[in-house]
Amino acid sequence: MIAKHRPIFSLLAVTLLLALFAGVAIFGLMRSETVATAAPAWQTKISDWVLANTADGKEAEFFVVFADQADLAEASRFDAKEDKGRFVRDSLLAKALATQAPVMDLLTVRKRPAQSFYIVNAVLTSGGRDLVEELAARSDVARIEGNPQIRNNLVAQPTAEELNAAIRALTAPNAPDAVELGVTSIRAPEVWALGFTGQGIVVGGADTGIRWDHNALKNKYRGWNGMTADHNYNWHDSVHSGGGGCGANTTAPCDDNGHGTHTVGTTIGDDGGTNQIGVAPGAKFIGCRNMNQGNGTPATYMECMEWFLAPYPIGGTPAQGDPSKAPHITINSWGCPPSEGCSVNTLQAAVEAQRAAGIMMVVAAGNSGSACSTVSDPPSFYAASYTVGAISASTGTIASFSSRGPATADGSNRLKPEITAPGVSVRSATNSGNASYSLSSGTSMATPHVAGAIALLWSARPALRGQIQQTIDLLNQAAVDVAFTGCSSSGVPNNVYGWGRLDIKAAVDASGCNYTLNPSNANYSSAGGNGSVTVTTDVACNWSASSNNSWIQIGGTPVGPGNGSVNYSVSANSGPARNGSMTIAGLSFPVTQASGCTAITVSPGTLPNGDVGIPYSQNLMVEGGTPGYTLSVSGNLPTGISLVGTALTGTPTTAGTFAFTIQATDSLGCTGSQSYSVTINNHLQFYPLPRPVRLLDTRAGEPGCDAPGAPVNGGSERTQLARRTCDGVTIPPNAIAITGNVTPVPNSTGFLTLFPSNATRPLVANSNFVAGEIVNNVFTVGLGTDGAFKIFASTTTHVVVDVTGYYAPPSASGLYFHPLPTPIRLLETRANEPGCDTPGAALGGGSTRTQQGRVTCNGVTIPNSALALVGNATVVNPTGTGFLTLFPSNATQPVVSNGNYVGGDIVNTPFTVGLGADGAFKIFTTQTTHVVVDVLGYFSPDATDANGAGLQFYSLATPVRLLDSRVNEPACNTPGAAFAGGTEYSQQARGTCGGQTIPTTALAVVGNVTTVNPVGGFLTLWPSNVARPLIATSNFATGQIANRHFTVGLAPDGTFKLYSLGTTHLVIDLSGYFAP
Repeated sequence: MIAKHRPIFSLLAVTLLLALFAGVAIFGLMRSETVATAAPAWQTKISDWVLANTADGKEAEFFVVFADQADLAEASRFDAKEDKGRFVRDSLLAKALATQAPVMDLLTVRKRPAQSFYIVNAVLTSGGRDLVEELAARSDVARIEGNPQIRNNLVAQPTAEELNAAIRALTAPNAPDAVELGVTSIRAPEVWALGFTGQGIVVGGADTGIRWDHNALKNKYRGWNGMTADHNYNWHDSVHSGGGGCGANTTAPCDDNGHGTHTVGTTIGDDGGTNQIGVAPGAKFIGCRNMNQGNGTPATYMECMEWFLAPYPIGGTPAQGDPSKAPHITINSWGCPPSEGCSVNTLQAAVEAQRAAGIMMVVAAGNSGSACSTVSDPPSFYAASYTVGAISASTGTIASFSSRGPATADGSNRLKPEITAPGVSVRSATNSGNASYSLSSGTSMATPHVAGAIALLWSARPALRGQIQQTIDLLNQAAVDVAFTGCSSSGVPNNVYGWGRLDIKAAVDASGCNYTLNPSNANYSSAGGNGSVTVTTDVACNWSASSNNSWIQIGGTPVGPGNGSVNYSVSANSGPARNGSMTIAGLSFPVTQASGCTAITVSPGTLPNGDVGIPYSQNLMVEGGTPGYTLSVSGNLPTGISLVGTALTGTPTTAGTFAFTIQATDSLGCTGSQSYSVTINNHLQFYPLPRPVRLLDTRAGEPGCDAPGAPVNGGSERTQLARRTCDGVTIPPNAIAITGNVTPVPNSTGFLTLFPSNATRPLVANSNFVAGEIVNNVFTVGLGTDGAFKIFASTTTHVVVDVTGYYAPPSASGLYFHPLPTPIRLLETRANEPGCDTPGAALGGGSTRTQQGRVTCNGVTIPNSALALVGNATVVNPTGTGFLTLFPSNATQPVVSNGNYVGGDIVNTPFTVGLGADGAFKIFTTQTTHVVVDVLGYFSPDATDANGAGLQFYSLATPVRLLDSRVNEPACNTPGAAFAGGTEYSQQARGTCGGQTIPTTALAVVGNVTTVNPVGGFLTLWPSNVARPLIATSNFATGQIANRHFTVGLAPDGTFKLYSLGTTHLVIDLSGYFAP
């Protein structure tokens, strides 16, 4: 599993397991070969190991390395190590956050594990060949690197002389030497005598772990205050499974091998008595376990390097990292062999990041000698690593096992190692006990001598802390020359001893030299040019100069001692502005050069908006510069849309306005960009059900798709699933909102609220009721991501929910809403009352009337394309208690009701009803009653017709209270006085209310209107730019709290009007709106 970092790479130390010589071990690096193989074009980004291990249906762990990597060049402009570290960490983290989201989203969709790394802009995942190819094809991916499992059993063989030295040591294998021979041979005690023991320096051990409470180490642990231990920011375990005796994810330092304890001991160990095993006993240490019982992976190595860059607490995350707690120096006695699947450049960026942050990364050369070009395992051959070979402290000669240069694995032929230190029969602490010590050999043992020496140097010369190149120059210049001819070198330096044997006293002495550069920096136009730098120093001070960039060439070989000058040239630049530097006398000499790029443009200048659930695709064009473009994106792409090649493509999943920038980079690295803002709309179309269905009936023994047989308890919320198949009718998974009727059957007074399942309950009501009254109301409610809504009852009541249709993303079968220019009275059964259809007689109880819906009435036409109507149905003077049901003319009468009534009542109920193929719907009443039907609008598949543009529905994330006329009640509009009877009022609907916005494009709103303590009468809502129609939105009796659902059109200024026959308080809640 990715999160557990399977153990993979082997400990780069080897143990001489001879029964005769128990207790003597030789540790170091293993030898490797890199074999290049040709690959088809589509495979060029994929490492050979990944290709081999995803063949034949296999799956493997691998890194997705991004093309866009952070530019850390500016770090050289900071002097203080902490400033360098913070800049590097912030730059790397920002780049990862800006670029990794599309791939992380893809892996989420593919249900693959993913772990983000920022030190190398990469994501660790696992999968088969299909996933590998899909990722490699992305323009934002540079390469696919493996995370292979490697178990190294290679043992370095010592020479007879070295073996005899080990045998002599075995006569008293654990005998202390007040100061170990290796420590003395590099002249560390002479630096101690000057008062410098490593104080103020923190060393990080990246290895098999550390026995932190060993007698020689405990007082050196940064997490120990003399009384208690705090491992936060001081220990990290990158082993997330296995772990041997230590286990995985340890919360305190532990060593399951002994190698890590030994290396840290050589760096800083001192038990305060006769075991002076460390070079810098005044320094402190922290640690990270990057190997599981001697085996690691690129992921475990990288995780430790990332943690060292900005340590974070036990159980924390990289986002909690604190660069100020980073170590000054890290010990790296391990390797990652290409011959076993570790690509040459897998870890390079991580090593370079540590160096840019001012962390001195000291690395073992390896134990693959004595052949040439055996410094072959990352990170030993990287330019950013300070690589150490091993010598015998007693003879000063190179160890037979010590790997040699030049470094050819990456084709550089660079000098390696840079320096040598004692690595044969080195005595240090082990993990077997708090007072245990052993002798070991290997470049792993030479490396901590150098790490400790740097701690002494930086303790003595604080100004050098974080100045990596200046420190390297001092160590190399102060080293004891050892001339050698062979391995493509001769004299000093060479590819066997590097610059020679470590001499820390000489380095500290030389560090007293002061150097001045004049000028201190240079700036050039794109044309380039020549320059000269004068070096001023004391006559005895040595110095050298080197270029850190190929476009800056130094003439000749300028060196000290004493004053001098450096002549150089800067080549012409046809690419982007660039920053480079030379290192002169250990000081950085920055060189900047202006851009030589020609303009690059990205088009189009604007992008079309999109819609949730509708596929989106837009091609991008690049012009100018030098062809061979790659595109990258920064900012926030709409969720669900990715940049693939030169196209933005995908299906948006979230509404909102998204700002992002597309940057084009040409083959020379020149860039051009275009910023965009794209709005993703969440508009919905209406889909009427073929017949209404009863989704919920809580009453015992009553039919319903959900029939719990118990009421909704007062003060509780019931979650009701809506996306489902119910009574043979399906509400699909893409439904965003539903509409229908909700009926409380209460025994006490209260109210009912319906709202999306993922929203906080709003301060609105869908229905108000009194004990024993059955009053239903139309509702429109959004659904949560789980396809459900919630029902809140203020007091215990049975609840019946009937659904007539749903809203979902547009499709060929979706319908547009067309509000009528003015509402019409489609049916009036009372004698001598105006209406389009006036039969003059009540509907008989138990009868069904077929009512034509596609009509022309009062100059308003409901066209033949109409498939559903929206309006209000009112029963007048029924003969008894009963209910009214409206349903399509071609459907069987459903077990639902649109309105419940009692004898002699006037009850108004909103409705949405589908039409049959004949354009009609049916009206069923259980009791004889007059019926009035008013129509406000209709749904049809036409985007536009004679009544204007069709509208689409936009569901609010949560309902909002637009108006409450009562005193001291919360709402967006609070007039604080009742509405006077017989008066028209105008209400603005557009704007932001309760965190929800009704935009200027809205042409109708949907919600509930409630009359409170009224004088009996009726209420009418209508667009404010037309005359008041002869319809009623709600009828009510004196003192009644009547709640009714409504859909009302808006005037061009965004308002609608309210008219009440009797004085009343009004509450208006909105749940959505219609817009083009």
